[in-house]
Formats: sequence, C-alpha cells, structure tokens
Amino acid sequence: MALRIAVKRPRIKWHHFKRLLSFGKPIEVKRRTSEIPYIEKTGWKLSTSTTPAEWHGYYRTRVRSYKGKIKTTTPPQFYIYQPPEGLTTRHDHKRCFYLAPDGWCSVHFNVVPKDLSSGIIKLERILYEAYLLSA
Repeated sequence: MALRIAVKRPRIKWHHFKRLLSFGKPIEVKRRTSEIPYIEKTGWKLSTSTTPAEWHGYYRTRVRSYKGKIKTTTPPQFYIYQPPEGLTTRHDHKRCFYLAPDGWCSVHFNVVPKDLSSGIIKLERILYEAYLLSA
C-alpha cells in the first residue's frame, strides 16, 4: 500500500491584485508653466542691445560647461563656442553642427524645439555624449 501526499497550491486571486494595481489609461504629467523657465534658471541673460535679441549663457554638462548664445530669430539660432572635438567628428549628429574658423559652432535642428529651454536641454545632452566620444 503506497501513501501518496498531494500538496494543493492555493489559487492566486487575481481580482485582489487588480484592485491594488490600476491598469487604466496613463496619467498625463504636464509641465508647470508658473515655474521659472530652464533658460533663466540656469543663468542665461537676455541682451536686447543687438538685433535680433540674443541670450548669452553656458550649456552645462556633468563634466564641463560650454559658452553659448542663442539668437531669437524664427527659428532660433543656437551657437556653441569651442565645442568638444567629438561633436563635429564622431557624433551621430555631426551633420547638424558647423564649426566656423572663429571657434563658434552653429547648430541646425531638424525638428525645431518648441521653446528655447527645450533646445538648451537637447544641446546639453548632445554635448555630454560628444565629450564622452572625445575622451
């Protein structure tokens, strides 16, 4: 006579988990418009003595800051002074940057940023990647 012991696993009640975790539509997170814009928060200054007006400041990355300016034309024109060499030689976006003999590098965006702060954030990310390529 053989004795057989059967262990019955408890069934997981999925409806308990569904109450805890909501699987509804994603929640939209909106940018606060009442806050100070990123361009002012990072110290960029508006110069109205030129036509068109220009913003002067620094693109800041984890390792270094790069001098920059933005002309407020339509579309805005972004410039970087003495960018890392990996930006114009090895980076995926090297076609978007033109290095002039005076050290200023003009930037061309395929998709124009919706505001100046978005353009600065995008360029800071690209400059950090370029620095890693040149190191």
